[in-house]
Amino acid sequence: MTSIQRLRLRPDVYLGTHPDGELALVHAGRRGERFGALTSGQRAALRQLSNGWTTELELHATIKLHDGHSNDGLLRRLAAGGWISTRIELPDRPLVTVRPLGPNPDPPARPAVPRLSRFAVLRRESDAFVLESPLARAAVTVHDGEVLTVLHGLAGSDPGSGARSLPEDVLDELVRILAWHRFVHDAEEDVRPDFGSDQWTPHELLFHSRSRGGHHDEPAGPTMWAAGRFDPLPGRREPFGGTAIALPHPAITNDPPLSEVLESRRSIRWHDDEHPLSIEQLGEFLYRCARVQRIDVDGGHEVSLRPSPAGGALQSLEIYPLVSRSRGVRPGLYHYDPFG
Repeated sequence: MTSIQRLRLRPDVYLGTHPDGELALVHAGRRGERFGALTSGQRAALRQLSNGWTTELELHATIKLHDGHSNDGLLRRLAAGGWISTRIELPDRPLVTVRPLGPNPDPPARPAVPRLSRFAVLRRESDAFVLESPLARAAVTVHDGEVLTVLHGLAGSDPGSGARSLPEDVLDELVRILAWHRFVHDAEEDVRPDFGSDQWTPHELLFHSRSRGGHHDEPAGPTMWAAGRFDPLPGRREPFGGTAIALPHPAITNDPPLSEVLESRRSIRWHDDEHPLSIEQLGEFLYRCARVQRIDVDGGHEVSLRPSPAGGALQSLEIYPLVSRSRGVRPGLYHYDPFG
């Protein structure tokens, strides 16, 4: 029993044609690649990939039908550019689906002794498992329990351990795919010092790579994932109970230049308990740093403009002064109301 490899254009990829006739692929407006003037057979193969799952043999047959001949150039370029998803299956069931997260132009060689990377993370999504890694330019959806057994074996450098229903050539194909996307490396790397990776824990590097661009072409930043599912939060949170304390507004004076403020800045860690901050000083500090200057609406949700910057003016931080000594404010934990 041998495995079947099926291909299709990854989700959110669109075909476009330039005025000069050259074809381009665009992924959700985040990146694109020009493929030049393709033959009629290559264009037919791209349409075939966009319509659903197909095999490499079927794609070559389509190209040959239109052009009279075929080669692997287009498919190699699509794979290296991260444009096509791959599904490995047996005749009776799917095993894994590999969804690219960006270009993967230089796949490493198949490891002599394969070992699962310590950065590999397995999580549940819907009714399947998803294998991810901050080192990988792909996410692998695992459909079959035997593949989980393979992953367990790779954690101990034995991919075949316990996976008795998967033929040897299928195991080899799975290991090749996992190694190509850097989920698997040679076991020697586990004992080879590498400051670039040893300084990271898996969750730190995964957050570092997924929360910014450059390591993937997935959405990052203001993805608006809750739009249509939840009402936007108001710019001002519900007030706390308790007695409010009015803070004095500072007098507008001739302030020193910003350069002078920056140059004279110092961190003070030993405080003078005999001369603590006054309520006037606390009020001025919070007023100048965190008060709401203006409320606006952006994309259907309220935002507030303040002296301190915030991404998208969302101002996600609430300020809770913990006062131990202050002239005019009793000791306690307070919430600063930047609106009032």
